[in-house]
Amino acid sequence: MSTSRTFRAFCFAVFIWLGPLAVSASASEAVEIPIPQARALAVQAMGAGQPQLAMDIALGLLKRDPKDAFAYFVIANAQKAMGNPRLGRTAAALAFRNAQSDTEKFESAQLAARLSYETNHLTMSQIWLRRSAPYAKSPAHVAVIRRDYGVLRALNPWNFQLRLALAPSSNVNNGSDSPYNIIDGVPLIGILGGSALALPGTTGLADIGVSYRLGRSETFETSLAGRLIVQRVWLGTEATRIAPTARNSDFASTTTEATLRHAFRPADSQARYTIGLGLGRSWYGGKHLHDFAKLSLAYSRPLDDKTTLSLSAEAEHRDAQRGPAFDASLFTLRTGLSRRLGNGDTAGLHLAYNLNEAPLVNSQFTRTIGYASYDFDKPVGPVKLSLLAGASVLDYPAYSVGIIRVPGGRQDKSAFVSANVTFERLGYAGFSPQMSLRAARTRSNISRFATSELSVTFGIASSF
Repeated sequence: MSTSRTFRAFCFAVFIWLGPLAVSASASEAVEIPIPQARALAVQAMGAGQPQLAMDIALGLLKRDPKDAFAYFVIANAQKAMGNPRLGRTAAALAFRNAQSDTEKFESAQLAARLSYETNHLTMSQIWLRRSAPYAKSPAHVAVIRRDYGVLRALNPWNFQLRLALAPSSNVNNGSDSPYNIIDGVPLIGILGGSALALPGTTGLADIGVSYRLGRSETFETSLAGRLIVQRVWLGTEATRIAPTARNSDFASTTTEATLRHAFRPADSQARYTIGLGLGRSWYGGKHLHDFAKLSLAYSRPLDDKTTLSLSAEAEHRDAQRGPAFDASLFTLRTGLSRRLGNGDTAGLHLAYNLNEAPLVNSQFTRTIGYASYDFDKPVGPVKLSLLAGASVLDYPAYSVGIIRVPGGRQDKSAFVSANVTFERLGYAGFSPQMSLRAARTRSNISRFATSELSVTFGIASSF
């Protein structure tokens, strides 16, 4: 007699001896066994290569309790063994839904992830990996989830990104600190309307991105991406007093963009090049603002095992809805140098130069921005911390305020600092709450553009 037949005969003998759970053991027999023994026999049946017998026992358990997570877990494994991963995935999902302990939740979510992978549902597999993370038994298990997720990200042609943020701010509209409009060198003083002053309130942001990889090899990757950025403002009580006619919708903005991107690496080179072509549309204050087209080029390469150099250039043309006089062409150059330090922290220096060309003299400017960043590799107390500090100079060679031509044009000088804090210990499903503190101040030879802001942004970030 073979091993499988011996095991089945043994099960039949136990079924006849035990009670009281009715289980269909064959097409012509029904036996009763206690619940603990039934579960043990189901596990033994799977171990002995008898998935159908394990299914019979699990179905008997479900007749007694339709929410038996263990029974669904057995069915999922049995269907996997019988070559039905789609049915197995459904059973694993039911096991997760009805699980009563962290261990059951973890194991059923992990099984659902594996079965999703076997059916080539890579995005669903990633989702199930994230769902298993809150129930991981130890940091070592979380590290394995993080590793597996990275493998799936590389395999999956689809990539999704989501950023949500809520930011109480002292200046949601980038308004002036002073109600007086003073121009250096001009003996006239104007009075600003309420909407031009700094208005306190809260800004909400949703940044949603999705991309699909069209092709890939060892030296190149081509993808098509879409992005939606929605920003809304809720004015505070003080803002309503300062600007009674201002509405939340006056400061709302929305941008949509589609980008075709091609990245490649020459053979036997560590350098990486990226070319992007994008088309999009922007709205502000509920009105169609402009359409845009942009071309971007980027280059990065490691200088050594700890230092990376990056360079990029971008050209963008904006076709304004208000007419050709409001069209603009923007050109941007960026460079950055990042270095991983001996303690694992990362320090960076970044520079950017913007040139804006437009028919209107008040839209012709250059901007230079420089900032330093520092990311701590290890948690600082209970949080992961990154810091940033920088300054910028905005220069309009010629500028007019109404009929007044500003002597020497307009110059704005800004300084800003920020700290980003991630609460990884409070994370769920691979997402962690995040808080950013930002302070900025701008000085200008036109007081309308002298501003200050203090804001706190609350958001959610992916930890893997």
